[in-house]
Amino acid sequence: MNKVLLSPEAARDLTEIKQYISKELKNPGAAKKAVQMITKELRTLARFPEAGPSVEALTGYPTNIRLFTCGKQIALYRIEDTTVQIARIIDSRQDYFRILFGDVFWDHEGLPKSETEARVQMAKSLFGLIPSETTIDEARDERLKKITD
Repeated sequence: MNKVLLSPEAARDLTEIKQYISKELKNPGAAKKAVQMITKELRTLARFPEAGPSVEALTGYPTNIRLFTCGKQIALYRIEDTTVQIARIIDSRQDYFRILFGDVFWDHEGLPKSETEARVQMAKSLFGLIPSETTIDEARDERLKKITD
């Protein structure tokens, strides 16, 4: 069975979901149930890590990021050996690709970035990774180390 880890960003997303439902919608009971449902769904990934489709299959862009639906939320994650690392949890009704990637694929003039540059920016965007001179593998390993320590 795989280990499922939440990145700090995903943990913050869960907190924000709970606060929004509890405070804005004034329904603390529903907030608690929503977070419990999301975490229960995420535990499915411990047994079935490839349950969600890959972003590559959906967009044609080469990446190991996958999507997993948890009710009205979408979890973005990647599989690292026997660990499922949840990067973000976002409302599926939002334009989540734009929220996550913003200008990752295009430069300030609207021109496509190189694949390497786009992949580094995507990794930084999703996982709060380190400077662009660091390779994606080095950055991933460093981030995973921080989360597991």
